[in-house]
Amino acid sequence: MPGHEASFELHDIDKDTALATSYQAMQNLNWPVKFATADTLLGNTAGGWRAGQQITIAVTGQQLTVASESGDNGSDTVNEKNTAAFIKAYQSAEKKMGRKTIAENLQAISILREFTTDNAIEEDQKNTATAEARRVPPAKILMTWLLIAANIGVFVAMLLNGATVFEKAGLNITYIDWGSNFSPLTLSGDWWRLASNIFVHFGVIHLGVNMYCLYMAGRCLEPLTGKVKLAGAYISAGVAGSIISLWWQEGLVNSAGAAPAIFGLYGVLLALLSMGLFPKLTRQPALQSFGIFVVYNVAYGLKSHVDHAGNIGGLLAGLIIGYIYVFALLREREGQRLLWITSLVLVITAGAAYAYLQQNEVPEIQRSRALKEAETLGFKDVEQFNTKLGEVAQMVDEAMAPLQDTALNSAALKVKISQTSFPMLAMATTNLQQMQRYDVPDKMKQKTALLLNYIQWRRKQLDLYNKMGEPGSADNFVPALKQINDSVSALMLQLQQL
Repeated sequence: MPGHEASFELHDIDKDTALATSYQAMQNLNWPVKFATADTLLGNTAGGWRAGQQITIAVTGQQLTVASESGDNGSDTVNEKNTAAFIKAYQSAEKKMGRKTIAENLQAISILREFTTDNAIEEDQKNTATAEARRVPPAKILMTWLLIAANIGVFVAMLLNGATVFEKAGLNITYIDWGSNFSPLTLSGDWWRLASNIFVHFGVIHLGVNMYCLYMAGRCLEPLTGKVKLAGAYISAGVAGSIISLWWQEGLVNSAGAAPAIFGLYGVLLALLSMGLFPKLTRQPALQSFGIFVVYNVAYGLKSHVDHAGNIGGLLAGLIIGYIYVFALLREREGQRLLWITSLVLVITAGAAYAYLQQNEVPEIQRSRALKEAETLGFKDVEQFNTKLGEVAQMVDEAMAPLQDTALNSAALKVKISQTSFPMLAMATTNLQQMQRYDVPDKMKQKTALLLNYIQWRRKQLDLYNKMGEPGSADNFVPALKQINDSVSALMLQLQQL
């Protein structure tokens, strides 16, 4: 930073007179004096703190030092001119200083000293309060840490049960198993999914951003609201967001994440801010974290399926809850303890959830169909598998058709079996062997294995029909044919159950 200083001897002038004369010199230069201590004056040139230069006058023994400092864009030449101008003004004022002027200037300096002291104390208190706000003891935000631990614990458990670290939104049956807001299930009896889904996350990035914002919201709110109110707001806003998500979105919904609950906490925060109940020193970090949270959700939503309806629902619910908490907090400041307020919030939330679920109940058949579709989430070859499966079924039907043709005699049946049935079953076997390598759920792989076994029994069945066509041999093969038919029936039953 450019600057310049100059000193000169005072020649038996006491400190107070030197400071009074310096004060007068700055007045004559139209340089306002802003602060004062026992032996220093601090002011600036006419341009102000930003456009001008800072001027410091210090008296040490029988020496007076004047310093001029400017911003990064200033120059040493300007500062040299400032120090020279002050010395000239000092010398001029010194010749005209009378007792009255000295007394008036010392009175002005005394007032500045008081202001400087008060300002320093206020600044020190502000810094102390800010430091205390930043050092929130873990015990004061215990519920926040418990909620974070619960979210992380569920995520780790899901990883151990088939979820992946980086996951596309919900394309894995594990998320449904662990309680995501899967609409056919939520609306057909799994009411608990309205709350469980706010502890389920689609990948580590989804979890990480939400936990950071949960921590920022919790460290601001929990010291003010307490553990119970914070937990009540988290659950109630999360459930409200889940309901809004189901109501707003058409068709199949599979949503999860703590975002609606966290939006709810920020809704509570905004309500407390609007009523002046939030500490000033923690407003800025709270609003900054809220801004980061909103930007992330909007940006993330541009490239993936984000449940914005649920987020907005959680925010609005949080605002309502926040104003209810305002009522309670004001009463608590007057000495009243409204222990029932969180219970009231939870009861209202539960009542709204019950009413919505009753009015939008899904039939059991739709639930069963959705569960079967859900089992195929995240597997890339399901559609190709189903196409091939249809082809295999057609091949097997064509292979077995000659046995249903009563117009065929034994010789003609043998020809049909040899030229049509066996080739068709061979093609079906080849297709099934290819299907074994597809990326499909385990149940589909089990179906493939059963079908291969089924085709082997059908080949044995056709072989027997060939042999039964020989004169006098039919009765000998009846027991074997019955065994084959029983095995085929058992396999068909297993296939139907899949």
